[in-house]
Amino acid sequence: MIDASRVGFVENAEEITDRPVWGAGFGARTTEELARCASSFYRLAMILPGRLQSTTLGDVLGRLHRAQATGELELIGHDAPYRGCCHRIVMRDGMVCDVGTPIPVPRLGEVLLEQGDLSIEQHHRFVDELQRLPKVKAGEILVREGFVTQQQVENGLGRQTRLRLDAVFSLQQADIRFHPLGRFHSKRKLEPFEFLHGRRRARGADSPALPLRQAYETLGLSPNASRAQVRRTFRKLATTCHPDLFTNLPESQRRQVEARFSALSSAYHRIVTQD
Repeated sequence: MIDASRVGFVENAEEITDRPVWGAGFGARTTEELARCASSFYRLAMILPGRLQSTTLGDVLGRLHRAQATGELELIGHDAPYRGCCHRIVMRDGMVCDVGTPIPVPRLGEVLLEQGDLSIEQHHRFVDELQRLPKVKAGEILVREGFVTQQQVENGLGRQTRLRLDAVFSLQQADIRFHPLGRFHSKRKLEPFEFLHGRRRARGADSPALPLRQAYETLGLSPNASRAQVRRTFRKLATTCHPDLFTNLPESQRRQVEARFSALSSAYHRIVTQD
């Protein structure tokens, strides 16, 4: 049984929390906002499939990104053991800014521990404080006790969002619904390369998956590299060929940059989503 009170988004994206709570705190909508939402709903209904079966989540997010959609993508899974469970992806202007799923992912303290921002001793003390103060947000405890900075907490929460999204990408079949939302504030968002590039698409569904060894070789890593090493290496390499950084290149060179970035993204997602 999933405790609904512990699954979801915070009302204020600036809050620091390890215990997300579903809420509708996006602010009251004006008549104009409701009209825009209605227009957006009908427009997106024309481009979104009703089921994640003949298409992929990568295709769906790609369409929402191109439409600069603001709203909540809801997926009702058909796969065991989460059949009937709801997974939600909140987007603003076509960018993913929050993800909620009952599929377990590492908690904030575990993420910070893996990233090397938190020592084992500090993690033990943090867990003790978390149990002693169950109503205090995890991030607040971490900052208040001086274990990490607020920026490190924000980075950890961003990492959690990516992990939740990777978990949602594991769904094979799901019903899809999109709920347009009025404007809301969120200072955290995922870059397109984090939720689009290298993701499996319907047009490549019959193509064989990139061999794992080749994925490591593309990133210049050994198969024994840790997830943290893979992430750091990918980010470093991505800064050398991200298409947004080379908009002034001639078309032929830009295509080479895009191909290189696509190869890096495919390798990265192949590694982090391996069983």
